[in-house]
Amino acid sequence: MKQILFISIIVLLALNGLAKSRELYMTTSDNVTLYVKVSGHGKPCVFIHGGPGSNSYYYEAMASSALIEKEVEMIYY
Repeated sequence: MKQILFISIIVLLALNGLAKSRELYMTTSDNVTLYVKVSGHGKPCVFIHGGPGSNSYYYEAMASSALIEKEVEMIYY
């Protein structure tokens, strides 16, 4: 069981290394720090999350986001 867990972790880390994305923080004029992640290739598409209690992590975790990032540069804001 420990070997399966170890191998799973190694595979996930390797796959994570293949994804080329940039993570940065922006500070607005009223001194609010915002997280921004840019990943994918192609025409830019800004993803703005749905509101309070929601963020872009749910969308990024979906398998379809990886398919979209092959065609579009996603900017998670």
